[in-house]
Amino acid sequence: GGTGCTSLAVNVALGLTKLWKDQTLLMDLDLTVGCVGLYLNSTQKLSWSDLSQVKPLDLGRDELQMVICHHESGLDFIAAPAFPADGELITENLIKAALDLLSSDYTYILVDLPHNFNDISLYILDQADVIVTSISPEMASVRAVYAALNTYKRLGYDLDKLKIVLNTTFDGKGLTRKSIENTLHHQVDLLLPFGQNLFVDAINYGKPVILTKATEPHSSLLEDFAYMMSTEEHRLSPPKDPSPTWLRVSKRINQAT
Repeated sequence: GGTGCTSLAVNVALGLTKLWKDQTLLMDLDLTVGCVGLYLNSTQKLSWSDLSQVKPLDLGRDELQMVICHHESGLDFIAAPAFPADGELITENLIKAALDLLSSDYTYILVDLPHNFNDISLYILDQADVIVTSISPEMASVRAVYAALNTYKRLGYDLDKLKIVLNTTFDGKGLTRKSIENTLHHQVDLLLPFGQNLFVDAINYGKPVILTKATEPHSSLLEDFAYMMSTEEHRLSPPKDPSPTWLRVSKRINQAT
C-alpha cells in the first residue's frame, strides 16, 4: 500500500483504452479497501458484492453486466465492495467463473490486487500474462518486493513477465534505481519521478492524470508504458483511425529512434 498501485492500474487501463479504442476492463479485487471507483469518480454503487449471492455455476453474462460500470472514457470496470465484510462473501470460484466469461469479451483485462497472496490473488497471478509491481525508493518497499519476487520464483513464474514500476512517492533522497535493481536482481521498467500533488489531486477529485493532464511528463510515461503493455498485434498494426493518445506515443517512439 502507498506505492501507487491503484493509480498505476487506473492510468494504464485508461491508457490502453485511449490507445486502441478497444474493449478494456479493470477489475478491482482488493475486496476490503479497493478504491478504483473512487479514483474514477464513480457515483455508481454497483460492485462485486452484488454478486455475492450468485452461485458460480449460475453466473452468466446478464449477472456480470449488472455490476460492470462504464466510465466516460470508454473503460469498463468492476468496483470493490464498499465494506470489507461484503468482500469476504466473494469466493475464488466466483472470480474464476467471472473471468472465464469476461476473457472472451475484452481484449485487455487489468486487475488491481490486494497486497497479499490470498487464494484469489494467487489465481489471478497464475492467469496473468504480465505482473506489474509498484515499488517506492525506500527499504520497506524494496524488502516487500524482494519477498514477492521470491514468492514468484517459488511458484514457478517466468520472471520475464514481471514489470517493476519505481514510483518516487516522496520528495528528497531515496534509494537509487541502480541500487534497487542490484538488490532485486531485476530491472526497473518504468521510473515515475516525484509528482508533487499531481497524483494526490487526481485521487481527491477522481480525475486520473492520464486523462486530465495529457501534457504532463508523467502522463507521457504512463501512455508509453500502456503501449509497452499492449498486445504485439496492436503494436505492429497502426490503427486506421489513430487516437490523440496513439499519435503522441508514436511521435515519441519515432523521436527516440
